[in-house]
Amino acid sequence: MSNLSADVQETETTRSLQQVEVRTDARLAAVVGGVASVVAIAYLARAIGGGGWLDWALVLVTGAIAAAYLQSLVDARVPLLVVDEHGVRLRKGRTWHGLPWRDIECIEHDPRHGLFGDGRLILVPRDADAEERSVRLSLSTRVVGADGDLTRALERLADEPDQVVETSDLLDEDWDESEASYTWLHYIVLVVVAFVLGLLVWKLLLQAPDDSDFQTDAAAPAAAVSLTYEHPGAAA
Repeated sequence: MSNLSADVQETETTRSLQQVEVRTDARLAAVVGGVASVVAIAYLARAIGGGGWLDWALVLVTGAIAAAYLQSLVDARVPLLVVDEHGVRLRKGRTWHGLPWRDIECIEHDPRHGLFGDGRLILVPRDADAEERSVRLSLSTRVVGADGDLTRALERLADEPDQVVETSDLLDEDWDESEASYTWLHYIVLVVVAFVLGLLVWKLLLQAPDDSDFQTDAAAPAAAVSLTYEHPGAAA
């Protein structure tokens, strides 16, 4: 029994070393989705207990973020791309598209640039009429089996190392940060930050207490005291 377990473990280890996968980052999706769910539930309880439209708006925003990331967490169970010695397979939704190495002209690897500059893997078929397919490399994805060097890992799996082309050298010459591609993750973060800042401004400026009301309330006890005050000589 122990020998069988060892053989299975060795087979799985060898298999992981002979293929490269691109997956949705389940850890990021779980953390962001979990935090957004807790915040959404908290604002929902506050809104049901007599909150205003602002609380309901926060429920909708945080609930949408939680739903998007929890959906990504479910999607993370299946790879977005698998590369092995047989060829390349890409997944779009629930549909897989694959090509053997003999039908692949090249794989273009555009590495990520900094924190917000996403990369991409582009599959170029030999058939000129076939469609090019790509997988984005971003904050929301992770690479498995590349040992930190995706280009070298792809070259080891390809029939010919020349089938893997890294485009970073070409991009570095004409790289412009303003032309960086952004994913829905970046846009969600920007929208949430802008929304929170707007709420803070609204809370601080539009709902600040009026100074005139404060002075009127403060003067009221003094007036009451002056009405009940009696001069000591009057009693005599």
